[in-house]
Parts: sequence; C-alpha cells; structure tokens
Amino acid sequence: MISFWAMVLFLIGDSACSSSKMMAKEGSCVTVNLTLSDIGNSGYIVWLKDAVWNDTAADFDGTIVHSLKPDKPAASEFENRVSVCSTGDLYKLTISNLRLNDSGKYMVRYYDKADPPYKLKKSSAEMSLEVQKNPCQVSVTGPELVQMGAEVILRCSTVGPCQNSPEWRRSGSGPASSEVSNTQGAKTAQLRFKADWSHDGVEFSCWPSPSNDACASRNITLAVEYAPKEVRITASRTLEGIHEGAAVNLTCEVQSSNPSERSYSWYRNHTVLLETGQVLRFPAVRPKDRGSYHCQALNSVASEDSPEVTITVHYGPRGTKIKASCCEGGVKAGKSLTLTCETDARPEPGYTWFRTITEPGGERGPGTTEVPVPSNGRSGGQYLRFSLISAGDAGEYTCQAKNIISAQKSTALRVDVLCECCI
Repeated sequence: MISFWAMVLFLIGDSACSSSKMMAKEGSCVTVNLTLSDIGNSGYIVWLKDAVWNDTAADFDGTIVHSLKPDKPAASEFENRVSVCSTGDLYKLTISNLRLNDSGKYMVRYYDKADPPYKLKKSSAEMSLEVQKNPCQVSVTGPELVQMGAEVILRCSTVGPCQNSPEWRRSGSGPASSEVSNTQGAKTAQLRFKADWSHDGVEFSCWPSPSNDACASRNITLAVEYAPKEVRITASRTLEGIHEGAAVNLTCEVQSSNPSERSYSWYRNHTVLLETGQVLRFPAVRPKDRGSYHCQALNSVASEDSPEVTITVHYGPRGTKIKASCCEGGVKAGKSLTLTCETDARPEPGYTWFRTITEPGGERGPGTTEVPVPSNGRSGGQYLRFSLISAGDAGEYTCQAKNIISAQKSTALRVDVLCECCI
C-alpha cells in the first residue's frame, strides 16, 4: 500500500503543512514523506516527476528524481540536490536549492524486482509542487583554497532586487561583519579578511536576512594552506642524565599543517644536520650524543622549527690519571708540589687519594700497603698539595674518581724527593 503526504520545511513566512499540494520558494527546499507498507523486503523505489502511464511499456515515463534501480538513473538536473532517508515504512525525499522548473507533479513507483512483470503497476498517489520566484535567494562566490596571509573576499548576492540584505555567518561564532552594496536593487554582502591558519575548515554561510531558513543559506568552506604549527619534540624517556648505553627516541610532532604531507630534518647544536624522518633514534646513547637538538617540519608552504631540547649523558670515569705540577725526575725538599687527578665523567665525580707504603717484612719479606691519604690540608678533592715537601713524602700515589655510575683508579705516580744531604 502506498500513501503520500508532503511537508514543506523551512519556508520563509510559512509554517509546515500537510497536503497533496504545496508551494515553496525558489532556493529553499521541500521534504516529501511517503508511507510504503505491505511490500517485500527487497525491491526498488523510484521517485518521478510529471510521470505518465505508458501502456506499451506497462510502466510510467517521467523525469526520474531519485532511484536506486540500476536501469533507471536519476536525471542530471536533480544531481546533488536530492536525498532520501527512511525509518520503517516512512520514506523522506528532500529536494534542496529549488528551481522554478522543479514545479510539477511528483509520484512514487515501487518495483518489487529488477525485471518485469512488476507489482503495483500504477500508483494514484501524487503530490503537486509549485516553486515561486524568489529574488531574495542568495548565491556566493569566493576562493575555496588560499594560503595563510592572503586576502580573502567572499561575496554573497541576491539574484534580484530584494528589500533585505544578505548576512554572512561563520560556524561557531555567530554573524560575521561584512560590507553591503546595492546594485539596481540587488544586495551584495562582501566579507573581507586575511586568511589565518585558524580559518582552515571554517564554514562561512550566507543567509537571506532576516531568515533563519537553513535551506536558503549558501555555504563556502575555506581551506587555508599554512606551514606546520606548534612543532615540538617528545622523548621516549627523560633526557636529563641518560645512562650511557640506554635507548632513547626523539619524535618531531606537529599540531597541524595544511597540506598535511610533511618532511622532517634534525639538527644538533644548531647547525649539524643529523638525518631526516619524524623519529630520531639512539639505540644506545653515547657521551658524544650529548648536546642540544631541534627538529624542522616542512610542507609545501614553509618550514617551522621546534624549541630545543638538551640531552645529557651520564657515564662513569674514564681516562683517570695523575698530573704533577712540576719537577720531572724528582722535587727538591722544601719545594711545593700539586698533584691533580684528571678524569672524564658525568656527573662530576668525587676523588680519593692513596699512598703506597712499604711495611716491614714477615716471613715473606717486605710488603706494600695502599692507604688513603688523610685530609689534613693536603688532600682536597681533585688535588693533593705539598706546600713544603719532605723526604717522608716520597712514594707512589694513586687517585680514584667515583660517581653514581662507576669508579676508576689511576695508575701510580712515583714522587721522588731530592735533598742535598739525606741521612
């Protein structure tokens, strides 16, 4: 069973009504409701305009408004203007941007299968539509793709003399300020601004003011090409004090860009180009990897650099050795001498000094013992100082550098004290 009823939606000055005949304004839209029951689950519904019965073909001939039947495509004049949705037995056909030649009689044809013979050869249900001329309907012009910083001019004009001026609005922020001009009664609202990256994807709508008829509005969605924005580096772990040998990845992240296709470059200490790619990988970090890093994201518009991040690498002492302030071959008694413990380590190590002394021999003869040098004004961290060296200070000295990673001891340095008369 087929029953037809129609409803006009968003008509300026009109309320929704239910009838088999309706009127709508040019540029607006209508929705036709169809109840289709007592039919099978499979089949095809074809919407027709100004259809007449053809006895020879045993079918209706007319302009096809909407169809899913493979051999009955919709007419090009309704392309991109018609949509159909259904809930249960209720089917809704919506025609947007109405034209004067959309006036006519509308009906529906149900085909229970792809090929004849068909059920429901005729349908007596039809709806008559009259589209009235509307000089206040609007059309819009303007670019849809611009680069950031370019001037954008959007124009919205009534098609003929109209008492009211059109009005620009943008998604999410209400009315947009515009200039209005009058040409022989037709009104044009011009919206002028500089494109910013925040305008990308924003829909600008022109309404035939003071209407709130969404069907009568015309829209432009602006695409703005801009360089990568808010470029930053994220790390797979804390960068301060990475232990030597640990793995770390740096990722160059971009909040947004248009075009979205980007390339990446990595730099250390401002100038050294390391490699390209969004991720910079250190499978096992080394002391030589310490330094400041930044990445650069590039698309077809321009490039943008990230803020710098700093990698510090913690490692144990290496190359620990003692350096004497003077006197190769020996130092004269009464002179000064400073021993310096040199090493490469991060974080900075602490130092301990040792002196090797000879002990009286037991059954196996004389022996040596390494003892810490007491902190009595001589031993001061990295330095061991002798202000007035004496013969009793002679011997072998070593130092140990130790931090949170490891410790390393130097090789021994022998200090010989020279005197004019030694007893």
